[in-house]
Amino acid sequence: MRFSIKHVFALFLFAAAVMGMWRFLIEPARHDAQSTACAGQLSYIAHALRVYDAAHGSLPLAATMDANERRAHSWRTALFERELIDYPSISGKYNYRDPWNSASNLVVAAPRHSWLLACPCDRQPKAAHTSYVVVVGANTLFPPDRAFPLSELPEGCDPIVLLEIAGDEVLWTEPRDLHIDELPAAMRGEGPGLRLSRTRHGGFRYITIGGEYGELPLDTSPKELRRLCEIPVADE
Repeated sequence: MRFSIKHVFALFLFAAAVMGMWRFLIEPARHDAQSTACAGQLSYIAHALRVYDAAHGSLPLAATMDANERRAHSWRTALFERELIDYPSISGKYNYRDPWNSASNLVVAAPRHSWLLACPCDRQPKAAHTSYVVVVGANTLFPPDRAFPLSELPEGCDPIVLLEIAGDEVLWTEPRDLHIDELPAAMRGEGPGLRLSRTRHGGFRYITIGGEYGELPLDTSPKELRRLCEIPVADE
């Protein structure tokens, strides 16, 4: 069968049309589906934190410290310590007497547990990293000196609890999160610290402790970030 230049050109136009359809119709739909899945993931973790608070009377510490005041264990391992969420416990497998990065505890940091703590948009089958960090700081839900009881939240107060980070820098068992003072640089992607993951629409995914999902605009001011993440302190 012989092909003329017209036939080849027609095939080229057809292929270009298919690629255009993928780019403008199918690809955005795929991203939207992944974004919905990620929002569900954030919602599930926020729910697990509320369940933990109901069981223990407070949220877990963002990081428990060892005798040398070094961060030893993460709030993430606390969620799996008992079957507070619909997933197998790590009780009896994770050793709290050793640091999170001991040889035995690194074995626990396996993909079978990390899937819940990684965004479906960028999760890799063999990865053991987390996509989500809590906001830490004096007036946040994760202050440095105590475990915060949700019963102390003022009525109507629903601060941001989780943000999505870019890359695979943090193992899910690692006691590493994002301090509220680091948020502006994390949004701009500046400095050596963690960076927030930007969505297709240019925002940054978050969820509040009450389960409200949203996206922070890139131009959110430091003052507004504090308003969204901190718990109001009553005037003395």
